[in-house]
Amino acid sequence: MNIFTRLRLINTRTLILADQTVMSASGFLGNFLLAWKLQLSQYGQYALIFIGMMLLMSLQQALFIQPAQVFFPRFKREQQQKLIAALLLVAIPLLFMASVILEAVYFLAYDIHITTGILSVVTFFWLLSDLLRKLAIMLKPGVSLVLVDGIYVLVFLCSILIISPDTISSALIISGFSSLISISFLFVLVPVLPGGRIFKFTLFKCLPTAGWMVLTSAVQWSSSNYLLLAAGSWLNSASLGLLRLAQYLFGLLNIFLQAYENYAVPRLVAYSGVNQKRHTYLIKFSIPFLLPVVLLLGVITILFPWLFSFVSKETYEFPVHYWLAALYLLIVIGYPVRIYIRASKYNPIYFGAHAISLLFILMSASYLIMNYETAGVIMGLIMSQTIMLVVWAAYLINKKEISWKLSTSF
Repeated sequence: MNIFTRLRLINTRTLILADQTVMSASGFLGNFLLAWKLQLSQYGQYALIFIGMMLLMSLQQALFIQPAQVFFPRFKREQQQKLIAALLLVAIPLLFMASVILEAVYFLAYDIHITTGILSVVTFFWLLSDLLRKLAIMLKPGVSLVLVDGIYVLVFLCSILIISPDTISSALIISGFSSLISISFLFVLVPVLPGGRIFKFTLFKCLPTAGWMVLTSAVQWSSSNYLLLAAGSWLNSASLGLLRLAQYLFGLLNIFLQAYENYAVPRLVAYSGVNQKRHTYLIKFSIPFLLPVVLLLGVITILFPWLFSFVSKETYEFPVHYWLAALYLLIVIGYPVRIYIRASKYNPIYFGAHAISLLFILMSASYLIMNYETAGVIMGLIMSQTIMLVVWAAYLINKKEISWKLSTSF
């Protein structure tokens, strides 16, 4: 590989990272602005709706993007464009149906006051925008994608400031309008070509590989978010809004944890030393990554009351930031175990731990939330993470890849 090829690869990776940073910043700033404009009660209902939209996005990723990522590199440019056309032909009606079903579920399950039809239309545009963006990433459009997503972020944030939404419907319309603007540009970056043979290949070869991915995605999402959906039935909207706002702030850590995972998994896979020393090798290069994350966790915990005061004048008695700090500290400490399981391709136990965690949540959600309210939600998330870590560590100890003494050093 010559130096020019290397520079092009580095440039592509840098641009993708820049694009992810732009979108993450949009989510973070957008939610703080919406919490400020809507206030906690209405923002709690908006956040509850957005959780359902995130479920559909997660399923979309598993059903369309992940299979495409497997087959895409095998095709030439023309075939790639035909594959994209086939995926969109299948995806668009499915996304619309899923959006309509989501609105019906929310109207039946929750007391949310929004104009009929808005949720399904906004969800459809939002999902299609996300699908096109991820397809564009596979085509490596360079700086163009960053500019398009920058336009989306600018429209989204400026619309919130200018329109100043005071209802859930108006907040959703802003999201839908911003997504529609993004779609109009993304279609330019994602050229398509008709192809009957590729369509049949997509329908009968590509998409059927997504079955396990969809199941895994649904289980992983549910183990992390079911408690929040259940909380929408028992907690008042203001408490739910406070919890989601705090989660978005602490969620800044996820950017660094994802970067660590993207670096650590391939590095551990490439390890060629003594197998019994893999965990020592993992810990050694993980500490410089994770220590700054722990320090940032401490800073966020200290600053949360001050940041919250800018968003809302309401007071809160429950110290949600301390509980979330404990949750994220557990996640950070256990992350090397997750990396070890993923790098070793122990997929059944990776999925199994999430399934056991989800089973616990389904059995305990109503008890925890009805008796402990917001604390019960975070207690459930902490216990869920603990269950997964114990299952993974026990599996590694049973395979003699780590000893019980060394497992505590993770």
